[in-house]
Amino acid sequence: HTLVLDTMARMMRDRESFEMMFDNGDTQKVLDVLKDAVTKSNKEVLEVALTFLSALIHQDPTFSSKLYDMNIVPICQGLLIHESEVVVAKTCSLVGALAKHSLLCSEKFASHDDFFQHILSHMECETTVMREAATYALVFIMKSKSNCKNFMSNTGNGIGAEVLRRSAQESCLLAQKNALNAVLQILTHHEPDWDAVLLEKGYVEAMLTILESGDRLSMSRISGKPPPAIEDVTPGNPYKQRLDVLPLDADPVIRRMLEVRARSMSFVPRELMIVAAACLGHFMTYAEGRQKLLENAKFAETLTKNLAQCHGEARRQERFVMCQAIRHACQDWDVARMFTEAGGLVELHNVLASLPEFARECSLATSCITAILNHNPTMLYWLMGTLRCSHVTQNGFYTMAHYKPVSASVKQVLPSLEELSKGGVSNAFTAYYTNAVQSEPVNSATPQPAEPAPEPVKDRTGSKMAKPIKKKKLEKELTAKEDLIAAEAKSQEPALVPVWTPAPDHDLWLMIDEVTETIMRSSLLPSANLKVRQLAVYVSARMGGAFTELDVRQGKILHLEHIAELKATQKSNAIPLGMIRCGTFMHRALLFKALADRLFLPCTLHRGAGYTAWNTFQCIDVQHREQLVDLMYKPGALLDLDTPVAQRYMRFH
Repeated sequence: HTLVLDTMARMMRDRESFEMMFDNGDTQKVLDVLKDAVTKSNKEVLEVALTFLSALIHQDPTFSSKLYDMNIVPICQGLLIHESEVVVAKTCSLVGALAKHSLLCSEKFASHDDFFQHILSHMECETTVMREAATYALVFIMKSKSNCKNFMSNTGNGIGAEVLRRSAQESCLLAQKNALNAVLQILTHHEPDWDAVLLEKGYVEAMLTILESGDRLSMSRISGKPPPAIEDVTPGNPYKQRLDVLPLDADPVIRRMLEVRARSMSFVPRELMIVAAACLGHFMTYAEGRQKLLENAKFAETLTKNLAQCHGEARRQERFVMCQAIRHACQDWDVARMFTEAGGLVELHNVLASLPEFARECSLATSCITAILNHNPTMLYWLMGTLRCSHVTQNGFYTMAHYKPVSASVKQVLPSLEELSKGGVSNAFTAYYTNAVQSEPVNSATPQPAEPAPEPVKDRTGSKMAKPIKKKKLEKELTAKEDLIAAEAKSQEPALVPVWTPAPDHDLWLMIDEVTETIMRSSLLPSANLKVRQLAVYVSARMGGAFTELDVRQGKILHLEHIAELKATQKSNAIPLGMIRCGTFMHRALLFKALADRLFLPCTLHRGAGYTAWNTFQCIDVQHREQLVDLMYKPGALLDLDTPVAQRYMRFH
């Protein structure tokens, strides 16, 4: 009986043999024989029959519904507690096959009270085959939301989540992959209560550990470096475990073979990286998840390193899920700042440069950059060349003239304002910044006289009460000791480095105060359109007035000489925006954006070639059409973007 079933089970692997076996119409007879064999107590018969049923379902998934009608589910429930580990492992494989192709079987299994307890106990088993089979069954059971609910509620106090996390971090790659897929199935249902339990059980740290391990084999191929040293191999590596218990006098050939295999296996396959990144992306949609991410000091380096490996068509899916995780994570300002400091923005630009224009990752990578830079208008304008209405410029915003875009081969990073301000005056570049600070008023108040010292207390006879000499000496000694201790502590403290701050821009503060009084609080300008027009006239007047196209082409705007004079006066390459009195397109557009943001007038800022820049405003009077604000030729005019005049304005350089 066993020999016949084993022969038939081997034949199931071949599709042609499978079709010949069931062409004679004896399908039900074969199923009855298999069901009868499953109910046998003989271990060998059970093993072969379970293998036969699993192969049968893999060849034809419709058999899962037929087996459900034959009440195969209760039989499998009983076999999950069989004394033979091989029988239990094959039963778990059959459960996974049934749940994969039949929702009825999946829900029937999950509705049993002790089903998840049995699966979790098998996931903690020492046998590798048992753990692989148990996680295989669980990953397909978790496809149903009701089954996930039963798993989270029936396992009690997050015990199931704890066991699942340990399985996701174990050394057996197949069991780890199945456990990660089960976690992903739970997360795809977007239940905040379930996600909170997973966050509490340390799943963010687990996903970062997997990503931190990285695909070291791919890294060695990309960088040309050898695999990691044996000391850097993870302790969960099976060959490393065998190497640790190897006797000192063992054969050197065996030791060398184990070292080579341990080093070559010390990597996480791309499939695990993809699932781990997808799980991390789900966790990053919650503020608690982003806070957990910040608790890991190397998270920014880990994300940047993995993103750097995602080049090429073969890594397309991994690149997609990594960008998703980064986009959700960078909703937090601290995460975005640390990711930027680790070089993540440069890697995102490299990803963009290596992709076709209409690839789906392009829009995702662009949204990642936008999510990161929404908190940093300076970097956003440097990289993207555009500030929308929602991107408000504040004190500390700066930009540079002679902009050069970031390329895939040259990792160009925007220098800090402190670096631009120091190092002597240079003609190669100029930085413009906003730092509107009110000038300090002169304190003309006369100094108050010091309070007179209190008179000594007299006794009843009118004579002064003298203090005891011993007490006076004791107080002096204590004071001297305290001063000595304080001086020693102060000498041991590290010297505080003064924080660099840019020079205040008092002129910009006065401009803001002036336009607030004359434009925002004026009853003669009731609409936003009129206020924008008046602000444009004001900016043009502050920057030297109106010019014609011929004046600009003939170089009659002496802005270069004026900027050079300001740089020499300030002895710096960074110039406060409010000090400029003669400016061209770029200077006027920057000042208009800075003042409009303070006046709560929504406008955009766009950068063109050379010194070209312009602002747009959404006009309410013209059906909410976006129009260009003229600051040069006819200050205050609003031009449609598709007109020839506006096109020449935006292309002029």
